[in-house]
Order: sequence, then structure tokens, then C-alpha cells
Amino acid sequence: MNQVEILNQRLKVLRSQLEQLAMMFIEVDKSKATLEALKNNGEIEDALVPVSSFLTLKVQGIQGDKVLIPVGMNYFIETDVEDGIKRLEKIRKKLEEHHEKLSRELRESEMELVELLKQSRNV
Repeated sequence: MNQVEILNQRLKVLRSQLEQLAMMFIEVDKSKATLEALKNNGEIEDALVPVSSFLTLKVQGIQGDKVLIPVGMNYFIETDVEDGIKRLEKIRKKLEEHHEKLSRELRESEMELVELLKQSRNV
């Protein structure tokens, strides 16, 4: 595999990772909005609760002062709604930092590819 092919593969991987991050941003933002609604209203009128890939429950009148927040490796902590919001904000900040890093790597790889292509045309 030559350098151009390697860089193209790298660009493909980076773009895929950025797409996955975009989906994670959406999930974190939806989760935070749900917790803020619970905090402000004390209740969520209707919600769909995924149980598995084959089952989602429609639940009405959700009340709660405790939530489960992922801390990694399929572990969760139980915390109050306010702390849950703060934890989601921290998760989003880490995602933003990772997004910046991947975006920078993507730009650098694209510039490197352009340079390689220019050099190959001059040969």
C-alpha cells in the first residue's frame, strides 16, 4: 500500500470517528435536555424507554430525583438530577476536546495528502 492509499484510509477512519462523535453530541444533548425538563417540571409527561433492540416501552408521568449516569465500561452511578446535568456537561466537554483533536488530525492528513499528490504530479 502506498502513502496516498494509507492517507486515504486514515482520512476515512477520521471522518467515521467524527460522525460517531456527532451522534454522541446529539445523545448527550438529548439526555441533558431531558434532565433539565425533569429538574424544571419535576416530571416528564411521556417518554420512550428502550429495553432492548426489540422492545421500547412508552411510559407516562415519569417522576424522579435520581438518575443513572454512565461512568465507563458499562458502569453507572446513581446521582441526583442536578449532578447528572453537571456530569453530562463534563462528558460533552470531553467530547468537544476529542472532536477538536480529530478535526485537527483530519486537516493535517488532508494537507499531507494534497502535498503528496502535488509531488507525484511533479515527478
